[in-house]
Amino acid sequence: MTAYFNTLEFKKALSLIGKKPVEAKIRYEEYIKKYPKDYSAYINYAVVLIKLGDLLSAEKILDYVEEIYTNDNNFLKEKEKIIKKGK
Repeated sequence: MTAYFNTLEFKKALSLIGKKPVEAKIRYEEYIKKYPKDYSAYINYAVVLIKLGDLLSAEKILDYVEEIYTNDNNFLKEKEKIIKKGK
């Protein structure tokens, strides 16, 4: 069975955003390579990039995650995971 996320790794990266954003960036890059279908990780990765002043890369990541999740039919079947734009 394929793992789509790892709670411990995710929380460790999340805990670093405020104090050690460069380390958080590295952790999220590693995490996303291991768990590319954990779409929430991309959002937090973009937050780190914004915190580091890399707005262009953050925008690219957000555009990319929108593209991949909207083309993931299995994800789209999970209605409770999706927040409709404008709501």
